[in-house]
Amino acid sequence: MPEITNFIPLIALITYCGFLITAMIGDIKSFTISNRLNILFFLSFIVFAICMGLGYKQLLSHLWVAVISFIICFILFTLGLFGGGDVKLVGATCFWLGAGPIYTYALITALTGGVLALTLLISRKIVAKTGLPKGPKWVRALLRKRVHIPYAIALGFGGFFAVLQTTWFPSFLHN
Repeated sequence: MPEITNFIPLIALITYCGFLITAMIGDIKSFTISNRLNILFFLSFIVFAICMGLGYKQLLSHLWVAVISFIICFILFTLGLFGGGDVKLVGATCFWLGAGPIYTYALITALTGGVLALTLLISRKIVAKTGLPKGPKWVRALLRKRVHIPYAIALGFGGFFAVLQTTWFPSFLHN
């Protein structure tokens, strides 16, 4: 019979993905990522890290990655290039990821963000000529001409790919 500790990394993975999906949906619908979500996402890693037996040095390493990424994104926020919720989501995600998968996270996020921005620009130009669809309110809001882009979509996709390289990722899924 498998021990419960074997399932903790799997539960952590489901939790991690759940937080990212919730942030993505919230950002698409309202162009916001709640502070409560980001705080819970951040704090939940501490609980799982302890349950998975990560040492304090490893936890501190994850924290440094989160702080550095938060500072970099905060600078982008002050330049008007990033939303406040996005900054906090990056910090929480990087806390979960640690240093190993950061390049993958940055690359996939940047590529996905570029495709997302291009898609929205083209879609918004088309809608400007043809009119907004009669679809759901959130679709209409997404297609209105504005500078906002629900970047949590890109952050989420980057997070999904990067989690595969974490030290805590369930080893039974690597095979």
